[in-house]
Amino acid sequence: MRRLLLVIAALAVPGVGWCEDAHRTKEVPEKNIYSICHGYPSELQGIIGFDDPYDIKGKCFFARISSRFGQKQWLSNNSVLIIDAMPGSMQEYTTVINDETGHIKYNSSAILIGTEPTNYTSTSGQMIISPTLSVLRYIGPDGLLFPGSGALGEPVHSIHTSIEYPPDALENNWSGKVTTSCLMERGKSLLWHATGCSIVSFDGDKEAKEIFSRSCIDYNMRSAWLDKDLPAPIGADKKMQYTCRFILQDDEEK
Repeated sequence: MRRLLLVIAALAVPGVGWCEDAHRTKEVPEKNIYSICHGYPSELQGIIGFDDPYDIKGKCFFARISSRFGQKQWLSNNSVLIIDAMPGSMQEYTTVINDETGHIKYNSSAILIGTEPTNYTSTSGQMIISPTLSVLRYIGPDGLLFPGSGALGEPVHSIHTSIEYPPDALENNWSGKVTTSCLMERGKSLLWHATGCSIVSFDGDKEAKEIFSRSCIDYNMRSAWLDKDLPAPIGADKKMQYTCRFILQDDEEK
């Protein structure tokens, strides 16, 4: 099984001599990412490194193209080599990232797909077989990406999350009811999602008002709905009022 290595420290590394063009995937106009990746990409929280450079071929990832703690080396206009190491280890991990469409947008978030490993020779004469990723799509700061949104070509479905009954409220036997008003937006997605919420009213144990309100707003912000699944109507002002009920005998009630 593949093990992803999250780099959290940097070591000094020697330079490398490039001896082979990077492998790149053929650009497909209007890519259906979900189809190309055979599913939704996995999310990586840091610079990636792999024990097996062959295992990632055809697998897709969300990642930031950045050497957060280590070093980078430009191989060409379209390719960058990232070199990092685990703390306390002299073992280096390398990742080659390519962009067939143009100059690599370093420090940008992107959807990447694994390709054939790249071979290169370091300045010490050592042959390195490096995991290689190719950019499928860059992700802008306003990109609405979550499973079910349809943004990557995946089947669209509502995103239902749970309302958390705050532990402090359970411990103190607090109950209450919070009504929120959320500004809803759909944009290019078929799903309605909240971009901001405020509290309209609260009824219940006053000590729990803040934590119940926070839990209800969090529920609204983490959910997304198709028209047919909306829990309440959206008004002409694009706002939806929704009531969260925190009732001990029911644990959670929407």
